[in-house]
Amino acid sequence: MSRFACEPSTPSPGCETTRTVEVGELAGDRERVVPATLSVAREGGYRIETVVYQDGQRVDTGRQEVRGLAALVPEYARTPIQFADETTLPPLGVSVQAATESQATLDITAQLINRGSVQSDDVEVSVIARQADSNLVADRDAADVATIEPGRTTGTTLTVSVPNNYNYYVDGVLKKDGVIVDTTRTAVNLNPSERIAVNETRQSVELEVSDFERDRRPDRDEERVEAGGESDSATPGFGVPVAALALLLGGLLARRRTA
Repeated sequence: MSRFACEPSTPSPGCETTRTVEVGELAGDRERVVPATLSVAREGGYRIETVVYQDGQRVDTGRQEVRGLAALVPEYARTPIQFADETTLPPLGVSVQAATESQATLDITAQLINRGSVQSDDVEVSVIARQADSNLVADRDAADVATIEPGRTTGTTLTVSVPNNYNYYVDGVLKKDGVIVDTTRTAVNLNPSERIAVNETRQSVELEVSDFERDRRPDRDEERVEAGGESDSATPGFGVPVAALALLLGGLLARRRTA
């Protein structure tokens, strides 16, 4: 009979957990591997002590240190699917689907690779476009990833619509059962006067927050123009009373100069 005990490496009273496993009879000089499973917290390191009993008497002991458990990937987050990161194949490829003076629609193609030996699990890829200087989320999209054969790479295309003439960071997020398993980032430059890299900005720009509003309402001046039915020939930027005042002041000034 063997007993497996696990104690925290840092000073702590008592034993973290213990388990007893029946070994059975061993004849001659034979050896037998006795597996046992212990459940412990991921934080910290542990010292595993093994004690062998025969007929109720302790006959041998063993000890082993285990560290770095926090770096292990939990079972629920394990997947062979990752963002591809090749020199000629960036993990996120960006192309312009359509563009107007104020808006740009971008196709974001996420390149995913199956680095395992089995077909891919059910995973979801999403992209988030953030304005570079303000970190405002301009748009996002998500899609389920199709089956990827072992060792193969495939592209999943998503679409975002963002205000034009700004620069963006596009974050790619890969999830399995709602758990983030991989991330990546790229930069998109829609402002011709400024360029950004993934880990660098060269200058700040003026931000018009209203460009990022959703379902924007017309302001009061616009509503008043529509209600009053003013023609396009009105003085740009001025209402009728203001335009009349400007003409009056101009006439007074002319009289003063000719007096």
